[in-house]
Amino acid sequence: MLLLVSPDGRREKRSEMVDSYRVRGADVWHEIRGGEFRVPANAAGKVEFGMLDVENQRWKGGLLLAGVTIRPKN
Repeated sequence: MLLLVSPDGRREKRSEMVDSYRVRGADVWHEIRGGEFRVPANAAGKVEFGMLDVENQRWKGGLLLAGVTIRPKN
């Protein structure tokens, strides 16, 4: 589960299935959309994001987060 907390305190959660990323290989960058938020002009704030474990019966391992890019939508 991915969690995004925007500067106004809004929390957005979403799930992402990463099983299909194994097909493309371990040496390939994969892009996962974390969420969207807007910041009004002349405003400042803190953005928080995280990856949370979800309880299920499938084993999880081997995920390496090497970097994060925050960029404009358009």
